Amino acid sequence: MTKSPLSVLFVDDEAVILQAAETFFSSAGHKIITYSSPQALIDEQSSSGFAEFDCAVIDIEMPELSGTELYQKIAEKRDRLPVIFISGYNFTEPLTMTTDTPYKFIPKPFQFSDLVKEVQIIAESGSEVS
Repeated sequence: MTKSPLSVLFVDDEAVILQAAETFFSSAGHKIITYSSPQALIDEQSSSGFAEFDCAVIDIEMPELSGTELYQKIAEKRDRLPVIFISGYNFTEPLTMTTDTPYKFIPKPFQFSDLVKEVQIIAESGSEVS
């Protein structure tokens, strides 16, 4: 069963997306930490090993680092953190992960209420995988 509240890491370079995420995840009773810069996240959270997070939501197309590159850096410190990748770009090739980490891709635009549900599902699947 999903623990509540979840602690969610949300990384997107669009301020409006981050503001909406804070509103929806907070109103659902979850803790959310947002970053608009992949490098700022790495600088601030690497020493903690990303241990406080139950799930990450990461935009694929961002300046500095792509979402998948950012996730690889997170995975160096925290193996198997469940992740949902989001993007407004169409991808012709499927997203592939090199680990058995639970992950999903959700295209923008999406309903935040649906995203909150997907985070709860993937966080639960990550807690059940040994």
